[in-house]
Amino acid sequence: MQSHLCVLQGRKGANLKKNQMNAYPSTACKLTQDFLVQTIVFYGQSGATRTDFFKGEQQQQNLFATQC
Repeated sequence: MQSHLCVLQGRKGANLKKNQMNAYPSTACKLTQDFLVQTIVFYGQSGATRTDFFKGEQQQQNLFATQC
């Protein structure tokens, strides 16, 4: 069962990348892009480590995938 899920996730990931490019001008993606910029600025100001930034970026990618 888990192996099937992995295959589905892999295909879904590839489709998401394609959909992200197609939906880039949409309002949801624009808001997400603005939020990501704010996140980068916030991490830069707080002097967070690169690992902290990566964690935030992963969460943002998950949010991006659900919005688009």
